Amino acid sequence: MLRKSLIALAILGAVSACASSSSVSLHTSQSPSASAAASASTAPSASPSDGFGRGGPCVASLSGTALMAVLERKASGFQTMVGPFQHHDTVAIAGLNAVARAHATFQPRSMPYIGNAATLLSPREAYTVHGVVDYIDGLGNVWSLGVDGHQTSVARFPITLQQQEVSFAVSSDGCHLMAAALTIPPKGAGDPFPTLNGTWKLDVMQWDFDGAAKTIKSWSSASFPGQPGGFQNLVLVGWDSVGPLVVVGSALGTQNGNVIDNFDFFGGSVAHLGADGTPGPAIAMPSGCAPVRVTPAGDITCATQSSDGTSVTIQVISSSGAVEVPGFTVKGYPDVAAATGGFIAVTGQWRKGSSTGTLPANFEPEGWIDPNTIFGRLGTPANPPGNAALAHLSGSGSTVENLGFAGDYVGMLTP
Repeated sequence: MLRKSLIALAILGAVSACASSSSVSLHTSQSPSASAAASASTAPSASPSDGFGRGGPCVASLSGTALMAVLERKASGFQTMVGPFQHHDTVAIAGLNAVARAHATFQPRSMPYIGNAATLLSPREAYTVHGVVDYIDGLGNVWSLGVDGHQTSVARFPITLQQQEVSFAVSSDGCHLMAAALTIPPKGAGDPFPTLNGTWKLDVMQWDFDGAAKTIKSWSSASFPGQPGGFQNLVLVGWDSVGPLVVVGSALGTQNGNVIDNFDFFGGSVAHLGADGTPGPAIAMPSGCAPVRVTPAGDITCATQSSDGTSVTIQVISSSGAVEVPGFTVKGYPDVAAATGGFIAVTGQWRKGSSTGTLPANFEPEGWIDPNTIFGRLGTPANPPGNAALAHLSGSGSTVENLGFAGDYVGMLTP
């Protein structure tokens, strides 16, 4: 069965798919460009913050109508719902009517070469923090966009567009950031798949509202991460009441799809990152259930594929280890969206505790707006995703509203 994730792996080398055309009415705003975001060094550094900060409280207050943050790809590029393959270049804050209040364009991230596989990046390019959205560009600069269109340079975890990648997470009050920057050795000899010759390096960095960015932990090795002599790679994916959440030891690339279609990472375990930059114990999953997605708040979706590969059993575990959604089985390779409180949507159905209902087969869930509204993309498993849409839940069914633009869900801006 040919799925979107496998299509992505086949097409990424060419990066030739069509550009999206958005009908979101975007307001004019001052957009950071690659030149404005420059001063990236050839390796991650912990240079002092210059002009960083948000003034007064760490995040803005917000009142009024519900607003969501979305990411879009305006320039030509492959459209995919699979987070580790995404190359967004625009962030927008919009109402549920798809009319934007503010937007910004930014340098999209690049795919470093890691060998004979499709590179997997961090699934999280942006976070909503109360009244703002924090997002990271391809050079490791973190920006904050408010509803009024005002942008602030928040922090800098500099990387280049070659052989480096970075993940980051933001605390719920917006006062603290953590980042993990991976430096990959340069290409050596070989055709069509060159070797990687040199040193691998991983830097864990921290930024606080009242201080400068600093490196708190570093590893280096000549061995590929996860191999004998190598370190375990770390990818930041969220921040709960305990602290930053990190995926430990996930694959840097893959030649295969995963057991769900819109996976966040491939392999590895989820843990809290300690103040010293090292991960704590893995958050326990049910036996045989492999974590595949994590919400920024720490709702972990794990999945177990049937022995014949025709179905998958889904469960949701909180970052404290509690079962939020008991196991249930669906056929094929579903798209999945979970939320705190036992909410989950998969291709064709939704569940809220003991309540269940249906979703149209062409609605691919990405995230929950509220208990009765799900954000997703229109499409089918055999085709790239189309326009963004909202599924409005009613009774045991749902109706779908086409939002008229191609974009991916970040989260809701709340007071």
